[in-house]
Amino acid sequence: MGRPSGTSKLDPYKSWIDRRLGEGVWNAMVLYWEVQEQGYPGEVTLVRDYVRPKRVLRPSSRRTVRFETRP
Repeated sequence: MGRPSGTSKLDPYKSWIDRRLGEGVWNAMVLYWEVQEQGYPGEVTLVRDYVRPKRVLRPSSRRTVRFETRP
């Protein structure tokens, strides 16, 4: 029983997540909390796995630039 083959608990929320990514929200935990409020019954892992390959689309200005300072 359960879901038909090839479907995910996240499927109904993917277009909403894509919209939020377009708005600059790239934190998977934040997205997870937001879809939970909409009734998403799954785990954060599905959200992380969905967002991860899309990170290459993130504007470069959003990336963290790390640098080291002298002690």
